[in-house]
Amino acid sequence: MNNNPVSASAFKNGDEVFFVLKNGNMCSAKEAQPSGFFVKGQIREQQFVPVGNEIIGDGNLAEAGHGMPGWYELNNGKFYAMQTARAPTSPYVNGFMTSEGFLPSSRQIH
Repeated sequence: MNNNPVSASAFKNGDEVFFVLKNGNMCSAKEAQPSGFFVKGQIREQQFVPVGNEIIGDGNLAEAGHGMPGWYELNNGKFYAMQTARAPTSPYVNGFMTSEGFLPSSRQIH
């Protein structure tokens, strides 16, 4: 994971952004689309809010054995392992944390 991810606080309320799942960075939707898997959304009250309920981008979805299973919460930009003693907070994406970053296991945002 990137040690200095660009977070929601770097944007103004109402800005359209892309949330890059691999490293948790956000970039302006006015820029070119990022590579890999990402979610389009908007900043509202310093939080990322997805537009729609599907992951965009290219790549192979993760399957069992690709790393540590869990979920990535889009509001706080954190990965939680499946054995975490807490329920996921929506919006989140199921998948696996790998040595190269997070890979979703489906295109569904919960």
